[in-house]
Amino acid sequence: MRSCHRFYHDVVGPYWPPERRITEERYQTIEFPFTEFAAPNFVIEQAVTLDNVAGYVRTWSATRAFVKRHGQDPVERLVTELERRGAIRSSHDWALAGGHAGGEDRMKTGSRMSSRAS
Repeated sequence: MRSCHRFYHDVVGPYWPPERRITEERYQTIEFPFTEFAAPNFVIEQAVTLDNVAGYVRTWSATRAFVKRHGQDPVERLVTELERRGAIRSSHDWALAGGHAGGEDRMKTGSRMSSRAS
């Protein structure tokens, strides 16, 4: 989803700490002192509302650093954009180890949920 990708990379992207790259690279750039083994691609599927997504994004260190630097919440603009596009569906896939499921945010097709928690 372009709005989330843009937010992650362009809006709060400059505020991610340098060590965040390790997670984004799925730990492939770290040399571990043991033999590498193949692991399945674990994914969690979680039902979410737009409020859930906004709350989660506000926990990001980059979002908090943006707020500290600019004195404003960048998530409000993201929420408005997602509401306008009707982008939040009933579930979202979360990769457990770095990156996003399938390398991208993937919103599952499903019934559209309310943009505000009840």
